[in-house]
Amino acid sequence: MKKNNIYYNTKIESLLKAYPNSKFFLITDDNLFSLYQNFLTTTFANVDLSITTIPEGEKAKTIKEYQRVVELLIKAEIRRNDVIVAFGGGVVGDLAGFVAATILRGVTFINIPTTLLAMVDSALGGKVGINSEAGKNLIGAFKNADKIIVNEQFLKTLPQQELINGYGEIVKAAFISDRTIFSLLTDDQPSLKLIKKVQKVKLALVKSDYFDKNKRQYLNFGHSFAHAIEKESNYQVPHGYAVFQGMEIALKIGMVLKITTPSDLRLLEKYFSLYQIKPYQKPYFKLLKYLKNDKKNTQELTTLILIKERALIKTMKEVELDELLSLASEL
Repeated sequence: MKKNNIYYNTKIESLLKAYPNSKFFLITDDNLFSLYQNFLTTTFANVDLSITTIPEGEKAKTIKEYQRVVELLIKAEIRRNDVIVAFGGGVVGDLAGFVAATILRGVTFINIPTTLLAMVDSALGGKVGINSEAGKNLIGAFKNADKIIVNEQFLKTLPQQELINGYGEIVKAAFISDRTIFSLLTDDQPSLKLIKKVQKVKLALVKSDYFDKNKRQYLNFGHSFAHAIEKESNYQVPHGYAVFQGMEIALKIGMVLKITTPSDLRLLEKYFSLYQIKPYQKPYFKLLKYLKNDKKNTQELTTLILIKERALIKTMKEVELDELLSLASEL
C-alpha cells in the first residue's frame, strides 16, 4: 500500500489534477447517486466523467453485476490510463475495486468511502472482490487504491444503522490490538481522531502481512461467523451487526477453551447494549455449514481468531469446532 495515500477532508477536485490525461469512470449505488448527484456533477465538472450506478447492498456483489459494469465500461472505451472511482460504502468499493483490478488487466483506482465502515476498514488494505453462491468475498483480488479520500461530511447523512455497521469494525480493532480505542467510543458522531486510530491498527497489520497469511488474519476476529450469519440470512443482517454477533460467538469459544476471560465478553455486551445489538439467536452449530467455505481455512482445518488480551490464531478440525459451537451456545 502506498505511503500517505489517505487524504482527510481534502477537496476532491484538487486531487483529480494528478491525472490530467485520464477519463474518470465513477461507480456508485442508486441511492447515493440520488443523494449526491449535484455534488458529483460539481466536483467532477472539470474532468471527463462517466457515472455507472449499481444496486444498493450485497446483491450488487455478483458475477452478473460485475460483468454488466465491465461491459458498460468497455463500451464507453475505457483505456489503461483512465481512472475508476468508487464513491460509496464497502459494497461499492469492493465491486469497483475488483473491476479496476481486472479490466484491461488493471487501471488506476481511487476510493472515496462514504460510510464509517468503509473509512475504518474496507477501503484500506487492498482487498477487493465479489460474492459467490457459496459465500461472501470468495472471488477477488488485491488492488490498492491510488488515493483514499476520507471526508467527514459524508458521515452526517448516514442513518444510525450505517454508523453501527462501522462501530462493529471499530470494536473489533479495539479487541485485537488497541484497547484505548474503547475510550473514544460513544453513540455520537465518530471523531476523525477515532477514525485515524482504527485505521492505524489495520494499516499496521496490512503492512506486516499484506497477503493475509499470518497476522493480518487478526482482522478477521468475529468475521468467519459474521460472514456465515450474513450468508444464512441472505444478507438481511447488515455486516457490522453480524460482526458484533460473530465476535460474541468467538469470545464464547475462547471462554470454552479457557483462552478468553469473562470480562471480555462483558465488555462486548456493553456495546451490544449501547448500540442495541441483538445476539445471534439460533444454536451456533447451525453456522457450521457456512464456515466450510471460509477463505482462511486450509485443507481440513478451520481458522479462527480468538482473544487473549489481544488476538491469536487458532486452527481446529471441523468436528472439534462443531463441539465447541455447541458448548459456546450454552454460555
